[in-house]
Amino acid sequence: MDFIIHMTSYVLLVIAALIPIANPFSTAPLFVSMTTGATKEQRRHIALLSSIYMFIVLTVFLLLGPCLLYTSDAADDMQCVD
Repeated sequence: MDFIIHMTSYVLLVIAALIPIANPFSTAPLFVSMTTGATKEQRRHIALLSSIYMFIVLTVFLLLGPCLLYTSDAADDMQCVD
C-alpha cells in the first residue's frame, strides 16, 4: 500500500511540474484560433501530433539535458564531459 501512495504522489508531482512547461491555459486558445478552419478530425490529428512532438522534445531534453549543461554535477555523473 505504501508503494501505491508513493507512486501516486510521484505522478501528481510530475504532472504539477509539467503544467507550467506545457502551459495549457495559454496554448489551448492558441490551438483553437490556429485551427478555426479545420474539421474535428483534423483538429484531433493536429493535437495528437503536437502531443507526440512535445513528448519527444521533453524526453530528449530529459535524457540529454545533463550533457548540455556540462557544468552541472549530473553531467559529471553521466560522464558527458572529461
